[in-house]
Amino acid sequence: MPILGLISKCRRVASHLRKSVSRELRVRHVTVDRASQNNSRSSALGITILLVIPSLLALIPAASAEGGGSLTSFSNGDSIIEMEVSPSFNSTAVLDSPRNVTYQTASLELDYSSDDPSPGKVWLDVNMDGIEEWAWNGTGMGSIGEQTTFSDGSSNDSIAVSGGSNSSKGINLPTTSLMFSSQLSSSFIPTFGGGMHSIGQLLDLEVGDIDNDGKMELIFLSDEPDGNSSNNKSIGWMDWDANTSSMTNVSWAETCPLGASLQVGDVNNDSIADIGVVDSDSSGLCLHLSNNTVGYNSSFVNVTVGEALSAIDFADMNDDGYMDVVSVHATGDVSVRFFQNATATFADNATDVVMANGTPMPALLENLAVGQIWGPGNGWQLFAADSLSHVTVWVWNVSTTSWMQYPNSLDGAKGVIELVDVNSDGYLDVVGTDDMGHIVSLFNGTHWNTTSGTSMLLVNSTIADADHDGVLDIVFPNTGAIDGSDSTFTGQLDVHPITSSGIGNAIVNTSFAPVTAPTHIRIADLDGDGRVEHIVAGGEANPGVFIAGWHEYSLDIDQDGIGDINVTGYAGDGNSGQAPLNWSDDMNRVKTAIDALQNSAPSVQDLWSNDYFTVVINASAQGQGEVILHSLKLTYDATFSVDLNPYASGNLSNVLNQLMEAGTGSFNIPLPFASTSTGVLTLKNLAAVYTDGAPQLQLPPTPNLNLVYYDSDMVHFEWHDGMSLNNFVHFQVFRVDNGTILDTAVHELETTFLNMTIDVTVVPGNVYDYYVRSIHDYGVASNMSPVLTVAIPYPGLLSPSTTIIQDRPDDDGGWFDISWGNVSGETLDHYELYLSSNEFTNISNMTPVAMFNSSVLSAEMNQSSEGAVVDGIPYWAAVVPVDVFDRSVTTVVAAGPTMARNDSQLAPQVSLSLSDGITQSDGTSAMTIARGSALQILVSLSAGGTPLANSQLDLELSSTDHGWNKSFSGQTDGAGEWLAVDESDYSDVIGSTHISGAITVVATYVGFAGDDANQPISGGLASAELFSVVDASFSADELNTRVNDQGKFTVSASISTSSSADLPAIISAISVEHIASNSTSSLEETGTTSFDVDGELSITSDALPEGGTMDLSLVGTPDWLRLDSDMASIVVQPPFPEEIEDNGSENQSTVDDFVVPTLSCGDITLPLKDPGSYNSTTCTITNPNKFSISIDWGSSDTWLGSEQISVSVQPSSLDVNAESSLDFQLRFTWSADVTDLNAGDLTFTMLGDVHHQTQTDSFSNQVNYTLIESTGGEVIPPTGGNGGDDNTSLDDNVSASEDSKLLTYAMYAGGGIIGLGLVIVAGSMLFGGRTDYDDEDEDEDDWEDSFSTFDEDAPSASKALSRINRPDSVKFQERRNKPEPEPEPEPEPEPEYYEPEYDDWQGDSAEDDGVTVDEDGTEWWEDDDGTWWYRTPEMEDWAIYEE
Repeated sequence: MPILGLISKCRRVASHLRKSVSRELRVRHVTVDRASQNNSRSSALGITILLVIPSLLALIPAASAEGGGSLTSFSNGDSIIEMEVSPSFNSTAVLDSPRNVTYQTASLELDYSSDDPSPGKVWLDVNMDGIEEWAWNGTGMGSIGEQTTFSDGSSNDSIAVSGGSNSSKGINLPTTSLMFSSQLSSSFIPTFGGGMHSIGQLLDLEVGDIDNDGKMELIFLSDEPDGNSSNNKSIGWMDWDANTSSMTNVSWAETCPLGASLQVGDVNNDSIADIGVVDSDSSGLCLHLSNNTVGYNSSFVNVTVGEALSAIDFADMNDDGYMDVVSVHATGDVSVRFFQNATATFADNATDVVMANGTPMPALLENLAVGQIWGPGNGWQLFAADSLSHVTVWVWNVSTTSWMQYPNSLDGAKGVIELVDVNSDGYLDVVGTDDMGHIVSLFNGTHWNTTSGTSMLLVNSTIADADHDGVLDIVFPNTGAIDGSDSTFTGQLDVHPITSSGIGNAIVNTSFAPVTAPTHIRIADLDGDGRVEHIVAGGEANPGVFIAGWHEYSLDIDQDGIGDINVTGYAGDGNSGQAPLNWSDDMNRVKTAIDALQNSAPSVQDLWSNDYFTVVINASAQGQGEVILHSLKLTYDATFSVDLNPYASGNLSNVLNQLMEAGTGSFNIPLPFASTSTGVLTLKNLAAVYTDGAPQLQLPPTPNLNLVYYDSDMVHFEWHDGMSLNNFVHFQVFRVDNGTILDTAVHELETTFLNMTIDVTVVPGNVYDYYVRSIHDYGVASNMSPVLTVAIPYPGLLSPSTTIIQDRPDDDGGWFDISWGNVSGETLDHYELYLSSNEFTNISNMTPVAMFNSSVLSAEMNQSSEGAVVDGIPYWAAVVPVDVFDRSVTTVVAAGPTMARNDSQLAPQVSLSLSDGITQSDGTSAMTIARGSALQILVSLSAGGTPLANSQLDLELSSTDHGWNKSFSGQTDGAGEWLAVDESDYSDVIGSTHISGAITVVATYVGFAGDDANQPISGGLASAELFSVVDASFSADELNTRVNDQGKFTVSASISTSSSADLPAIISAISVEHIASNSTSSLEETGTTSFDVDGELSITSDALPEGGTMDLSLVGTPDWLRLDSDMASIVVQPPFPEEIEDNGSENQSTVDDFVVPTLSCGDITLPLKDPGSYNSTTCTITNPNKFSISIDWGSSDTWLGSEQISVSVQPSSLDVNAESSLDFQLRFTWSADVTDLNAGDLTFTMLGDVHHQTQTDSFSNQVNYTLIESTGGEVIPPTGGNGGDDNTSLDDNVSASEDSKLLTYAMYAGGGIIGLGLVIVAGSMLFGGRTDYDDEDEDEDDWEDSFSTFDEDAPSASKALSRINRPDSVKFQERRNKPEPEPEPEPEPEPEYYEPEYDDWQGDSAEDDGVTVDEDGTEWWEDDDGTWWYRTPEMEDWAIYEE
């Protein structure tokens, strides 16, 4: 063999080995990196070459090698041919090849022009055996000259973006291509699918974190929620639901009916926004507190801030962590009400007055703004803008607990005043407007530098970077001309950039028109994707809120890091009315970018050594979502080289050699091209070099495979030796997954000169099919060996280590700390964590809640198999190691039980309820209490809206003024309530100690340290105030004072109370001021007197010698003293007249001094409810004088001061003997239930005239009585009555036993009279008695005269009316007892003996009161002085008879 042929042989072997290694690197469908194996194989191949070189030198070609040539034209003699290809037939180019030659090289070029139709995918199969000698038909390669697919063969590409860039799948293009045109469309679909929500006309909208998720939610105020105008005014809220990637439905809760706008702040520091609805008409707001729950209800707290409210907001002015209510007023007041968390109430207004700039007059404040101008953590400030656009800054001085004005101020804002960091220096600046223009005032830490601009109407504006250009904007709605139709779009959002130099012009090259007729705008990142959403209230026919993000995305095609395509605008998913943000290439912008990329793009080869490059498009967006690339069409010109192939033949020359024929002359070799579309291709540059003499080709023997060894890491098998084979090049080893059809172009495992192989790339659990064939010169290959199937076994399972589960310390609950030990083993892939509230020992049917790589040995978990971890529920956990074959043990030992808990201290809610049995107080204002009143104090305890049962509480009542306190301890019941004090009499609480004024009531909860299941609760308290008062009675003798013969008089008064403990304090606190005066003269005396230790006082004066009035007034009455009266007016009677001589008679008559009679009544208890009959009680009047008196009571209608109950005296006139007593009745009558008097102890004054010794004095006396509530419908019967049939007369005050005595006396008297009559008759007869009947009349008169002598012994209180001495006009009709209008029984008086009265002879003279009735029904009665009294049937009272 010539040395040249030997060298050529070596070159071919080396070339083939190189190509084999190259193919192995390009086409590798295995799961394990083979880099190290390739290195070993390359070394083995090099050694093999050295070993076989001696054998190669012995090889001699079978044919002679004389001459040669080349083919450069096709059989038709043309070097360039154009052919049409079609799916329906193969287009064939023909080579006119000489016989008995050996082709050394063979290639041609295939050319396509974009002027022609694309043939689609194209391939060459010379032998028509299904093995392509050349092809452009790989996945993602597209059609020749027209690329419409991406690298995976799909027609579109979805690129996920989230605050950055991501790459497309790529677009493959031939390296030799020349771009002609481009088409591509893109759409950005945000995760937040925006659009219009028709929820009704909105009065206001705000944003706030209502669920403590760190993201803003929407808050609305509407007077037609859900578009229904009949619904009441309500607040509403919507939240972003990450599970559905959409907004939740709006929820509504009724609010105060006059609310007009919203303010939002975290008042109670629970990390959840509280909603304030501003009611300017009522000068306050309705506060909907969250109370650690998500959502709101219709209950709210009314917070009033004072009259003439101008603006209101929330700010933590005292830096206690709780937001307070701040406000400014047209009166000049700047005000704060501090939130008191313990009671969930607000303290009273703390105000200061802002003076108008440079004047002493209060400013007319119009607006406010609040913020932390020195940055977070440096306190809150309030900016107050007045009507002159002067803005003052106020802070709360915690040490002095007062407002303090910052020394510097600014001007130019009142209509709008916003605090925002314009220049990013950490200080808040001021953006504002007034009637003249606008300002941007930059704060440098001490003062403001202001830039002014033109006037702007910034109504309902907001400040944010609306278009994400890095510059703040002020955005306000321009509503436009409303016509009631949504289809005729009107209005827009005006967006102006804000810089240090002021507010710029509106952005005009971008359209901000989200909804027709916009009215309100807020900007916030609702879904947390880093891209803000525009929240715009608007709409006409179907009003509501538009919600969508303002997005921008870019496409970087030329890979220079700068977007070649940039798209901005509102983006949605199309489901809520907002379309995606779309773009289409209609100006070959993609072609331009590819042209710039192509020269520098790396080139790779496919299986047929076609060079191509890949265009990767980087899509970027700041928000979350996806960029869809679609409608791709790139057209180009290209040239391809037909030579190499991935099969045994290896190249086109080997294919031609395998088709070589013996003999002389030439024969045709067809080159059939197939395609998927009809098109035109051009073949050119044919170059086939040959030498004379054909190769001797024969079929090599088929290898038989023998399995030597296998385990989970390797497979070793062998076959026959190949070095003795003719023209041997190498063995090809193939491996496919069991059942997969072998493709020799892609399934080659390796090439080797050895007759064995060890596959270390096996995966346990997989089943492989192995094949081997030998490759020889000119691409000759043996038949494929029979298949060798090997199932790779698994290694042993990994054993779990110990799992530890603990509650995560110092958290807000719902989390576990879980750890586990390291598991050693080469097959360890990852760990799987199982966590469940059900104890488990087998995980076969469980799903892990988390997986961790092999280097992680601990984790924090808040999710279990049942969902989110719930505090206070036991959980079990197990961590299982999983090997690389996805295998693990199924039987486990779970750690547990362990419970998660919220370690943060839950704030308790302690509340107080105070009651005196009639009124009830919640502690917000002091409740007045006095001895005799009931006292109940109820303490309620809850946390997070849940009552705390069986919790220890302490209650203390204390009086700072008296150094007194009293403590109570107890536990709450199942409802979280403790009745700490339940006394029917407040005296039982304070005892015998005098307590008056403010009493502080403090309920204290010490807190709960928590346990394994329950969250700790901080301590808390609630406070209230009682105001302890003392009831006292002040009285004086107002009618029974007279000047004595020495010109002096004495008045007495007293003060009394129910408890002796209170009397000293009363006496020491008050005094009595007296004024003596006489209306007929200028006499007057004043002075001040104190009560003695018994509450009595006596004043003796000579200031009124002729009588007058002494007025007493209590002075110095403290606020804790409650008096029934604080003054009295005493009538001072003039002295009695001196003795008067009677016509010079030696006998002189004197007038005795008059002593005021005394009156006493028993206990009087009357019901407020009409009992259905009268009620009466007995009173006694005592005459201490040595002479008789008579009393006329006059009218008693107004004594009680009530329209429903009245009192009368029975009888209305009394005659009381000297130094004696007389009982009478007080009768109480109802006309209806009493409503104009209150139940309790009351008094009334009886007024009358006392007649004595020809004089008349006024008389009064106070009577105590008690009004009570009727119980159970019981009617209190009249006291001591006989069913109302009481006919007791004035003088009928003798008991029944005494009546019996009188009857006995009358019998004795009757017997004496009869005896006397018999004596007289006997005497008359003895002295010769007369027989003349005329004389009998005279005797009869004498008989009557003898009886009349008994009148001298009759009682002085009554004198009978006899026929002899009654007025002539009285005609005797009958004698009867003196009747009463409504008789009533009397209690029995003490027996008193007096002589019976004998008048005209009657059998019942013992019951006679001296009243007679004449023919007209007129009653007649003669008193002791001989004066006649009468009363007709029409008269109620008696009158003196005058002739």
